[in-house]
Amino acid sequence: MPLGVHLTRRDLWRPGVRVLNRGGVANADVLLIQRPGMPGAVVKDYGERSAAVRALLAPLLVRRELALLRRLEGLPGVPRPLGRLDRLALVMEHVDGHPLDRSTDAHALQDAFFDALQGILDGLAVRGLCYLDLRSSSNVVRTPTDAPALVDLASATVVWVPIWLRRWLERRSLAKLRSRFLAARYPRGGGQKPTPAARLQASGHDVRAGRLRLRYRDAGRVEDPNPMVLVHDVGLSSATFLPLLEAAASSERRVVALDLAGCGGSARPNSGYGLRRQARDLVCFLRALRLGPVDLVGWGFGGLIARAARARDARGIRSVAVIDPPDAELREPFWRRWQAARQGPERVRALLSAEIERSTDPVVADVLTAALAGTAGRVLVAPYRSLRVRGDPPQLAERALGAEPDLRLRSSGELPIESPERLWAELMNLGVR
Repeated sequence: MPLGVHLTRRDLWRPGVRVLNRGGVANADVLLIQRPGMPGAVVKDYGERSAAVRALLAPLLVRRELALLRRLEGLPGVPRPLGRLDRLALVMEHVDGHPLDRSTDAHALQDAFFDALQGILDGLAVRGLCYLDLRSSSNVVRTPTDAPALVDLASATVVWVPIWLRRWLERRSLAKLRSRFLAARYPRGGGQKPTPAARLQASGHDVRAGRLRLRYRDAGRVEDPNPMVLVHDVGLSSATFLPLLEAAASSERRVVALDLAGCGGSARPNSGYGLRRQARDLVCFLRALRLGPVDLVGWGFGGLIARAARARDARGIRSVAVIDPPDAELREPFWRRWQAARQGPERVRALLSAEIERSTDPVVADVLTAALAGTAGRVLVAPYRSLRVRGDPPQLAERALGAEPDLRLRSSGELPIESPERLWAELMNLGVR
């Protein structure tokens, strides 16, 4: 492969892989590969699809998209092809940036961005191709210099019509994309620019993990062989761990924080919020992101989920740390929440709201408050009702506690942790054991 990129299929499961998009029934997984001493590369891999797709459809799609990339090689705003990894995967240049998102980019994009995108589409038309899949704005990347790039060329087609007609079709498609972003910028009724809390709440990535679409935040060094995965408490979101995510940017660790099912930006199924099901979802999440042996950190009920997940997948979880964990003998605040769940979801919501109000970061508090307000009542009570508590004093069944954690930590009860530096040092020490 050119550009000094030499990959094998085994490399797709080693540290240094970040899942950009999890494919569906007949779509490829899109992976970012970053290794020391080599430029970043994007792999579109069909290796995890069904046997029928791998045998019949995937080789055709790989050859077709690679041919389109070679046809467009040298066109600004289009990634360069780097070749085939094998018959089920192709490799292309990584374009630094993030997919367009109306919630975060609508107020930042200028007309020059869409004009430059029109120039890319005109370049495709000159080379005999037509690109009409701008309905999915995630196919367009906004680079750090506010320039556009097209990253999914599988939607480009060869159309044997006059060039003026191809350009007209593409400009019509681009006009629809521009109008959607203008509508997000100026909503009906006179909208305002999103607040920092609103932008923060909408940030993150989505991945399909088993039955669910889960939202997560990813920060730090992608080459970390043992990423740290953070699991929040019931009713909150991954914003709970923003101090640790910010600290990861200047550290040697990779930190991934997910929104549990029904919380934050994740999907909200009608059922499946018990401890066992959430542990299974967490294991599916780790496998969907192709994360190696990880260090799990769970807060409150998230600690129970982390321990139960380790009992299900001991090889994929290297260590477990719990913050404010429930013990066999229930104590505050977990005992108070378990009692509140028996009274109804609004009682649990009131307890969580009181804890959020003590947050030392007003932006994080706003994000958590918004997430809690949008959380369905069943999400707040079902996890606690799935636990069996007996005896006096109340005892949690040993089966619910799961695997024994490697590290137990206590916080001051504030959200976020009042001293992230101390906690970060503790977790760093745990991770290098």
